Amino acid sequence: MLLRITGLSIVTALLTVSSISFAAETKGKEDMAKKKVTEVTCEDFNGLEDSFKPTVIAWAEGFRQGSKKPNEVTLNIDGIEKVTPMIVEACQKEPKASLWSKAKAELEKVF
Repeated sequence: MLLRITGLSIVTALLTVSSISFAAETKGKEDMAKKKVTEVTCEDFNGLEDSFKPTVIAWAEGFRQGSKKPNEVTLNIDGIEKVTPMIVEACQKEPKASLWSKAKAELEKVF
């Protein structure tokens, strides 16, 4: 399934909702919610509920694409489902690594 989201305001709204959801889902991880995306570690990510991890990865993919073309972001749901286990595995191997670096590397392989 491929969703096409256009317009900077839609992307901003998506990121805002994702940030709010992200903060709500990180009970006991208040520090993580205050970090910049580049400061979040795999260890932080590993501590999230498994059901929420695809949401974080979808947000990361939107962030990655938005930095290239902020007025148009394409979200491939099937791709998110495929890449999430890859990022989970990479983060389990290196918990002190940057989540952003692991996610970006794996996302670029799939998208």
